[in-house]
Amino acid sequence: MHIITVFLLCTGLSWVALTQGRMAGDAERCLCPGQPLKFLKPRLIKTFDVFSPSPSCANVEIVATLKKSGKKICLDPFAKQVKQILASKRRPKKPKRKQGKGKKGRKP
Repeated sequence: MHIITVFLLCTGLSWVALTQGRMAGDAERCLCPGQPLKFLKPRLIKTFDVFSPSPSCANVEIVATLKKSGKKICLDPFAKQVKQILASKRRPKKPKRKQGKGKKGRKP
């Protein structure tokens, strides 16, 4: 009797350990449940976060935070314009060069 109880307890604990982190059924818990935007003006974006596929959501998700309102908007990771925004935002900015005073300060 005790052996059966221990066996069932071990089996139950193993099942819980294997299924931990997985959702029951086919439901996913994605940050972007609806249709993501394919276009957004880059100057409106304050920051963006890229979320890789995970056990709770099989999609790549890009969430942009707007500058003025702080609202979070989902972007389509496969849209051409979104890819361009990501590439430009990740690229380090070039330092601006100081311009001289022109020909006034030069000696002949």
